[in-house]
Amino acid sequence: FISKSQDKKKIQKAKKSLSILERELKNEKIFKEAFEDIKDGRERIGIKKIKNFLKTNDEVWNAWFLIGWGYRKIEDYIRAKEAFLKALSLQENFADIYNELSICSMELNNLEESKSYLDKAIELDPNNIKILSNLGILEMKKENIQSAKEYFKRILTIDNQDEIAKRYLNLIETK
Repeated sequence: FISKSQDKKKIQKAKKSLSILERELKNEKIFKEAFEDIKDGRERIGIKKIKNFLKTNDEVWNAWFLIGWGYRKIEDYIRAKEAFLKALSLQENFADIYNELSICSMELNNLEESKSYLDKAIELDPNNIKILSNLGILEMKKENIQSAKEYFKRILTIDNQDEIAKRYLNLIETK
């Protein structure tokens, strides 16, 4: 269109649209690469890519979530929590954000705060196995073994092949 049109206004509009599209595709590529890096154990590389992405895309909640996930995987729970809180400020009702915040709080030994985040997460997604597992683990940390056992049993009613629930139930029963 650009090379064949004679309408300068339409050419300018097309060029602007093309520029926006190219920028979006570049951002999508960076985001996907960062996700793959973090998923595959190259967290610091992924974090660096997402930081660059956030320089021009500060309001993208899942970018904050992704950087939080990267920080959590390298056990930088304070930075992870900050990133998840930013994600939460941009996307309020997403169970996975609350779940990740609970993990950070649990690792920072703030068990009551962790429980509060997990309660909100399970309210949003009642049969989420990851959340139920974290509730079980939290109950174990609080030495509420019977309650932990109930969470792991509940998981097995949802997915009777869940290896994490089986492993924790076995651990509880052999103690």
